[in-house]
Amino acid sequence: MIGIYDDDRTTRLAIAFNGVALNTLTTTAAGVRSQRYGTITEVVGMRTAMDYLSEPNQWMDGLELYGIRKSSRIVVLRGFTYGRDISELHDNIKALAAATDPARIAFQNPSDYFLPLTFSTPTRDTANFASGLVPSKYVGVPIRMIEPQMSVVGDGLSAAWELNLLLREPKRFLQAVTTVSGNATSNNSIADDRSWPTVTFTLSGAGSSTFTIANTGTYQGSVSLVLNLSGYSSGSWVVDFRERTITQDGTKRPDVYASGTWWMIEPGNNVIAYSNTTNTSSRSLTYYPAFSL
Repeated sequence: MIGIYDDDRTTRLAIAFNGVALNTLTTTAAGVRSQRYGTITEVVGMRTAMDYLSEPNQWMDGLELYGIRKSSRIVVLRGFTYGRDISELHDNIKALAAATDPARIAFQNPSDYFLPLTFSTPTRDTANFASGLVPSKYVGVPIRMIEPQMSVVGDGLSAAWELNLLLREPKRFLQAVTTVSGNATSNNSIADDRSWPTVTFTLSGAGSSTFTIANTGTYQGSVSLVLNLSGYSSGSWVVDFRERTITQDGTKRPDVYASGTWWMIEPGNNVIAYSNTTNTSSRSLTYYPAFSL
C-alpha cells in the first residue's frame, strides 16, 4: 500500500529508504529542451508467503501445529533514476547501491539491520488523517542491493532500478508511535492487524516476585506476562515483546521471566493493567499501529 501519486495524479508522494529519496523528480528548462533529475518509483508490488501446518496425530507424536499465518513478505519497487548529465547519473547510481547494500547495512547497524521504508498511503479517512495521507512504513532489509541497468538508448541519462525488501514483519505500520502510560485502555481501532508492544519502567527497590503486565482484548481475551523482580532493586527496564527480551540498563535478564504470554496489541480496545508493582514507576507501553497490507 505504497502511494506513488496523490489524488491529483501528478504530485509524487515521498518514498525514502536509508537516507535516499526514491520518488522525487525535478524538471527544469534548459535551452530548447527540458532537463529532469532525481529518482522515481513507477511500480510497487508485494509477495506475501503464508504458512500452515496441520497434524492429525499431534496428540500422539507431539508434532507442533498451527493455523494459517503470514510468514514473510517481500516488497518490490521498480523505477528509474535520472541525471542532468552522465556524472550526476553515476552519482545517483552510487547512492542507490550504497543505501541498499545488505552487507553495508548490517555492518553499520549491527544490532538491528532492518530499516524503515517510509511512504504515505492515500485514504478517504480524513477524520483520522486530515491530509488524506497515512504516514506509513515497512521495516525491512534488501535481499540484494540496487544495481541499476544502464543503456545508451535514448538520451543515456537514465537507468532502471529494482528494490526487493524483505520485511521483518509482513505488515505495514504507522510512522507515529502510540504511547500508553500506566493502567489505561488503548483504542487501536484505527489498525486492522496486531502489533508487538514494548514496556518500560523504572525500579527503585526490590521488586515483586509476581510483577504482572496484562492486556485484555476482544480476540485474545485476558493475557499476561509475569516477571520476578525480587532479585533486583534498581535500573531502567525494557520488556520487548517481539524479541522476547527483558533488559536492565541494557543488560539482558532472562532469569526475570516467570510465566505467562508474550502477548500483542490487537485491533480495537486493549485494556492495559499492571499489578504487584512494588517499587516500580514510570510504567509505559509503546507500539506502532499495524495494517495487513
